[in-house]
Amino acid sequence: MEIDYAYEKVEIIILYGTQTGNSLEIAEDLGREGIKRNFAVKVIDISKFNVLELPQKHLIIFVCSTAGQGEFPSNMKEFWRFLLRKNLPSHSLQSLQFAVFGLGDSSYAKYNYVSKMLFNRLKQLGGTELLRRGDGNDQHPFGFYGDFVPWSEELWRLLLVKYPLPNGFNIQNNTKPLAKYKLLYQKATPVVEKEPPGNWIPLSYNEVNPYIAKVRSNERITSNEWEQDVRHIVIEIDSSHITYNTGDVVYIKPTNPISQVEKFINFFGLSGGQLIYSIEKENPQYSDLNISLPISVFNLCKHYFDFLGIPNRYFFELLSHFATETREIDQLKHLSSAQGYELLYEYSRKAKRNYLDIFIDFPSAKPPLEYFFDLIKPIKARPFSISSSQKLFPSEIHVSLAVVKYISPIRRKKYGLCSNFLANLDIKNDQPLPSLQIWVSPGSVKFPTSLNAPIIMVGPGTGCAMFRSFIQENYWRQREGQAIFGAHFFFGCRHKDSDYLYENEWQQYLLSGALSNLFVAFSRDQARKFYVQHELEKQSKLIWRLINDEKAVFIISGKADKMPKDVRASLLKIICEQSNVTKEAAEKFISVMEQQNRYLTEVW
Repeated sequence: MEIDYAYEKVEIIILYGTQTGNSLEIAEDLGREGIKRNFAVKVIDISKFNVLELPQKHLIIFVCSTAGQGEFPSNMKEFWRFLLRKNLPSHSLQSLQFAVFGLGDSSYAKYNYVSKMLFNRLKQLGGTELLRRGDGNDQHPFGFYGDFVPWSEELWRLLLVKYPLPNGFNIQNNTKPLAKYKLLYQKATPVVEKEPPGNWIPLSYNEVNPYIAKVRSNERITSNEWEQDVRHIVIEIDSSHITYNTGDVVYIKPTNPISQVEKFINFFGLSGGQLIYSIEKENPQYSDLNISLPISVFNLCKHYFDFLGIPNRYFFELLSHFATETREIDQLKHLSSAQGYELLYEYSRKAKRNYLDIFIDFPSAKPPLEYFFDLIKPIKARPFSISSSQKLFPSEIHVSLAVVKYISPIRRKKYGLCSNFLANLDIKNDQPLPSLQIWVSPGSVKFPTSLNAPIIMVGPGTGCAMFRSFIQENYWRQREGQAIFGAHFFFGCRHKDSDYLYENEWQQYLLSGALSNLFVAFSRDQARKFYVQHELEKQSKLIWRLINDEKAVFIISGKADKMPKDVRASLLKIICEQSNVTKEAAEKFISVMEQQNRYLTEVW
C-alpha cells in the first residue's frame, strides 16, 4: 500500500513546567511517541512559550509538577500569572484541545495541585479537555509511570481516532533515532583529573552558576557501633554573599566515585584522557548542556552522567537498537513496552538495578558515547534542609544527613550517590579543604512570622534538620533580648545511646527556654516499639490546646514512608477525643489547618 504523502501532519505542542527535570522526562517521552505516530511535535519549556499565541493553538499537552506545599515550578510562574488575569474572556481558548499530566507526591496535602489548577483554568477559558487529567504519583510503586503508562495509551488512542494515520503509514517502533548531540574530539595526551571551574557570581548562584564552597567539618554524630551513619557537615560560605532563612534548602552537586567511573569507562573501552572540545545539538530545540568545555571523557563520566541512578522506560527501548544478540533485543523491547512495565518495575526499580548493572546484564549493547546523553540522565544536585541558623552561624551552612548504604533485593551492595560522596570527603589538617558545588533555594515549608503562632515540630531522625535551624534562630532571638516563638519539638530515634542526634543541643535550648517542650520517643529502648505518634497521643491535651486555642502551626519532617501518615492518624485521634467529634469532623479540622498553612509537611 502506498503512503499518502499529501497528508498534512497535525501539530502537537508539549509544554512542560519543571523544577527538578522529571516533567521534562515525561514531556520528551510524549514527544517521541507523537513523532512515531506522524505528528509534528514540539517539546517546549513553558517559560519559552509565548502565552499570547495560546488562543491560536489547537492541540497542547501540558506536563507540570507540583512542589512541596502546592508551589508552581519556577519556569511556569509567569505563564500561570497570565492565565489568572481577570480580563481574559471565558471563550479565549475555545479553539484549544488540551491534555494535562501532573507529577506530584501524595505524601503532601496539595498533591498535584498545579495540574489540577491548570486543568480547571483551561476549561474556564473555553478549552476542551481531550481526556481525564493524569496524576503521576511519586509514592506509587511504579513512580510517576504508574499512571503515565495507562494515561498516555488512552491519549494516543483518542488522538489517532481524531487524526488517523495516512494510508500506508505504520507506527515507527523499530527505527533508531539520531543522537541528540554530536561530540567533536581533540587528540591529546591524557589530562590530569580536575574539577570543572565554577562561576563566582554573587547573589545568582544556581545549577548553571554554583558557588564553589569549602567543607570545614565532616563529623559522624551517631555511635560508631550503630548501623546507621549520620553526618553533620559544615560548609563555609563566608565570601559568597549567600543568605538563607529557616526552611531553606541547600543543593549539593555530587560526583561519581572514581572507582565506578573507571569501571564504567573500562566496560565500554573508552579513553578517559580523550578531550571533547565541542558538543553540538542536532536540533535547536534540544536543551543546552551544563558542561564546561573542553572536558575529558573521564571528567564527563565523573561529573555529568548519573550511571549509578535508576533508568526510565525509554532507556530500554533505545538500548535495544544497539544490542546484537536476539535474546537481548527481545528482552529490552519487552521491558520498554507497555505490556512489560510490571516486569520492568520488578527488574529495575524494585531490584535497584542501576544503568551500569543493566549495561553489564546486556553486554552486546554497546552504544557510542554520543548516545549516552540520550540514554543516561545527568547527575542532579540533591536538596538538603539547612540545619543551621545564619543568625548564629553567619558564614556557615550545616547539613544533617543519613549515609545511604544497603543490600539490594538481588544481594548487591548499593550506596546513595550524594550521601556517600559527602561522607567520603576527607578533611586533613595538612591538606586544602575539599570543595563542593552548592546553591541555596527556598524550601517548601514557610515558617510563620507571627509570634502569636506556636510551632509544633515532629521530626524523627534527620527530619530534625530544619527544626534545628528554627530552634537556633529562636535561641538567637532570646539571646538578643527579643520575643521568641513557642516551640514544641517531638523527636524520635531508635536508641538513646546510638542515634539521639544533637542531644546536648536540645537540652541546652530547653534549659534556655528557646525550646518550650522537648519530647523524645526511643522506639527500641523497650519491649514495645514507641514512636513519635505515640508520644503525640501521650501529650494530647497539650496538642489540642495548641492547635485549637492558640492556632499553632503543625509541621512534620522526615521520610515519606509510614511516619507522616501515622502522625496524621494520631492527630485525628487527638482531635476526636479532645473535642468529642467524629472522624469526619476531625478531617475537616485538619483540612482547614492545611488551607491556613498551619499543617505542613516536608518529606523525602
